[in-house]
Amino acid sequence: MSHPSIGIVVPTLGTRPDFLKECLLSIRTAGTACVLVVAPKSADLSHVESLGLIDIRVEDPGTGLPAAINFGLQSLPQNIEFLNWLGDDDKLLPGSLQAAVDILINDEEASYVFGGCNYIDINGRTLLTNHSGNWARFLMRVGPDLIPQPGALIRRSCFEQIGGLDTKYGWAFDLEMFIQLGKVGKGRFLKTSLG
Repeated sequence: MSHPSIGIVVPTLGTRPDFLKECLLSIRTAGTACVLVVAPKSADLSHVESLGLIDIRVEDPGTGLPAAINFGLQSLPQNIEFLNWLGDDDKLLPGSLQAAVDILINDEEASYVFGGCNYIDINGRTLLTNHSGNWARFLMRVGPDLIPQPGALIRRSCFEQIGGLDTKYGWAFDLEMFIQLGKVGKGRFLKTSLG
């Protein structure tokens, strides 16, 4: 069963065309999703647009990464119920979006779901896999954030309830997001790698 109400935002400067293409191709094999790219107006994305890998393109507001992600997520069509973002050098695994959305559909208390995440080198070889597990939800309140954001999927209504990403947290904006999502719902762990 595919579920068309997933949205994935990819913020990019357009300076790494090969990585961007691999990222977008991975989204297409991960499940049915609306792919929205946030990029500067000057970025030439014709190489991926011609392949049909982008559904929507919006112009980067130019006020930093969390703001670009927020703008992209807010720009997704209203029918999108589940969302996330990927860096242009991140990848999803085949079928991973469907596996994650199935949990969110079957558990209305879940604000997000996360699984493992493969960390890869520039040639796509897996260096290590984050298998942090369910306990990562509790550890992040007192220690490091071991929830791999690229290996997650978020319920849009919960993301909107927390007001999106808080741009004042610098590079810790995803940690803050997971903490806030835990206050409005439950995080669920999927025992497989998603990204």
